[in-house]
Amino acid sequence: EDLTASDSCLLPLEYNLFADLPHAMQAAFNSRADAAGAQRDASGPNSTNRASTVSRAGLLNDTVAWLRSSGLLHGPPKIVHFPGMLRKPWQRWAKACRSSWDEAWWSAHDEMCLRS
Repeated sequence: EDLTASDSCLLPLEYNLFADLPHAMQAAFNSRADAAGAQRDASGPNSTNRASTVSRAGLLNDTVAWLRSSGLLHGPPKIVHFPGMLRKPWQRWAKACRSSWDEAWWSAHDEMCLRS
């Protein structure tokens, strides 16, 4: 059977990690919602929520731990995807406006340029 334009292939997260704020926020939201649900189930409806006191680094670490424990992420990303027309790292050449993912891309770019 031939493939058509409506066919698609879902890749594991390691091969299609979206490195943009909307997707990072959605993953963090899902992580917090799952943790809050588990905490409520364990402690009852009046339990306190740690989400309001967690640091940015703590939220990132919690989200990565949740992605791994839920089976969505099995190892470090192999392919990072920058979705959108205006969200590409090469469009942010000024260091002041780069994200951590942009910096990683620029480091790989610089290393590649040194070798070619």
